[in-house]
Amino acid sequence: MSDLGGAIDLVLQRISKHGAASFNEENTAVVLIEPVLAALGWDLSDLGSVDRQYRVYDGTKLDYALKLDGKSILFVEVKGLEQSLDDPKFIAQTVNYANNEGVLWCVLTNALVYRIYKTNEPVAMADKLMVEIDIRNTTDDPSRVATLANLELLSQSSLANGKLTSTAELVFTGGVVGRPLSCFWPTPRPSSGPSSSRLLDTRSIGTSSTAFSAISRCCSGPSTPNQSRRSLLLNRLLR
Repeated sequence: MSDLGGAIDLVLQRISKHGAASFNEENTAVVLIEPVLAALGWDLSDLGSVDRQYRVYDGTKLDYALKLDGKSILFVEVKGLEQSLDDPKFIAQTVNYANNEGVLWCVLTNALVYRIYKTNEPVAMADKLMVEIDIRNTTDDPSRVATLANLELLSQSSLANGKLTSTAELVFTGGVVGRPLSCFWPTPRPSSGPSSSRLLDTRSIGTSSTAFSAISRCCSGPSTPNQSRRSLLLNRLLR
């Protein structure tokens, strides 16, 4: 895998150089998303691995179908840099594309924020969100470690070895989905923008089984309006 941190730094430099207004959907995809996909191990020159403008069931085209052994395994829908990912139409579009094609995973992104959805969860559309990753959190440690660890869930190797799926079991099993994770960050991080991520540092709660128990205990309360804005630091779980 190429240097993911370096790819993220390059993306942020390009945004700073050209300005957000320069990045419509097409420019965002080619200039900002593709370097990240390449760093995650996806071969952009191999149509059996990365299929651009993939035609789905209703004839509509989505930005990227990422494939293993020629089979679509992850859909990526790209929006312009200045577009908000909170629009319910964007969420429904992205999840429905994947769900109707029998694809388990999909990503909605504007290059600054990546939202990973698991399409087959029997919950409301917005609650299919597994994790939100804001690449602006790579400018300081330990947020950089957290953000890169989360983003690596989208790597070709993570999809191939089942790491993304096994990690999702921690989030969606035992009533964790839709529950607040606020008990894991006693000092709130200042907002870095309209889509600031929250980070769960599993280094403070130990191994995978211990982490799951801690998450379950914390998340036993009622869901909150912020339930779709979760980000997990899985730097220990993902090793």
